[in-house]
Amino acid sequence: MLLCMQFTSGYGAAPGAWRLPGVKLSSYTDMDQFVRCAQAAERGKIQMLFFADTPVLDVDLEHQAPRPPDRPTAGHLSANTEREAVLGAEGITAQ
Repeated sequence: MLLCMQFTSGYGAAPGAWRLPGVKLSSYTDMDQFVRCAQAAERGKIQMLFFADTPVLDVDLEHQAPRPPDRPTAGHLSANTEREAVLGAEGITAQ
């Protein structure tokens, strides 16, 4: 069995998490925040990190933070973890 974790944003998967008291608002653009999460996952024996192929600005910014761009984030995580695979879904998102 392989364990995989999906990255969604610098705040977690809950849509309104970025609005909670005490949340560091710069987490969305803080690559070190993503590295800390990836390294914690690695210590927890997570073997893969996954980024879904989604538009960065496809959400209502009043209720949910935008997603980070997956390619630069994935590259940065690959350089800063030792044993995790970094996976991304590539495709065309059309509406």
